[in-house]
Amino acid sequence: MAATAASGLAPRLLCAQNLEAGTIAPATLDAYLDILLPGSEGTPSASALGVGAELRAEIEPGSLSERLIAAGTMFLDSVGPARFADLPPAARDEIVDWLAQADYNEIPGRFYHVTRLLAVGFYYIHPEALSDLPLEPAPQPVGYPPPWGDA
Repeated sequence: MAATAASGLAPRLLCAQNLEAGTIAPATLDAYLDILLPGSEGTPSASALGVGAELRAEIEPGSLSERLIAAGTMFLDSVGPARFADLPPAARDEIVDWLAQADYNEIPGRFYHVTRLLAVGFYYIHPEALSDLPLEPAPQPVGYPPPWGDA
């Protein structure tokens, strides 16, 4: 249902003229980023690591990136019966699924892909984001041992 609403609102809310005004809604951006990078038992969510705040701090005021993300958060807050952050998790998931399938050359798809790329970069610079992953440290700068062993 929310995706249907999202598809109907996209042309009206996310047109080029809406890139000219608006501000990024921090709570909306955090809720959205938590859909992309949710926490688990041993790993914090994007909002717990402050990814949204870091992303906003790195974006130049008035830049196209800021205007795109502002239009995206405005869309997210307009698509449901309540602000995006106040929607049930299933509704938020459905809306984000719709964004993920949107055309990259249109504003909804561009918003999704740009914010996902930025969020993943900001998220994984935090050691806490890797703490629950079964990774062994890479042997650099020494390099990998030869696969043939000492034979």
